[in-house]
Amino acid sequence: MDENPIQKRNRLKREIAQGAENLKSKKRELERLSANCRHEWGPTETAFIHHKGYTIPGDALGTMGVDHRGPFYVSPKTDKRWKRVCTKCGEIDYTTSVNKTTVETPKW
Repeated sequence: MDENPIQKRNRLKREIAQGAENLKSKKRELERLSANCRHEWGPTETAFIHHKGYTIPGDALGTMGVDHRGPFYVSPKTDKRWKRVCTKCGEIDYTTSVNKTTVETPKW
């Protein structure tokens, strides 16, 4: 027996609601697993984020008069980021914070 469009729509809505509840349940389970783990972090790895350079096209000629803005190139950029992975539960932790140290040496 084929479903009519209304029955099919209602069935899909029920499946979506069940899937959303299942997702919430799995997320809670994952959070509980992570919260109960006494993390043992593996080695720190680089996970830099690279942004490509691009050009902003600017205004078309003859459209802005004295306020005309030409094309502008935005340089590529790399955001420094590091990650570490727990060897027990697999949680991944990211940071962009850095400890900056200054070394003082005597000047002769």
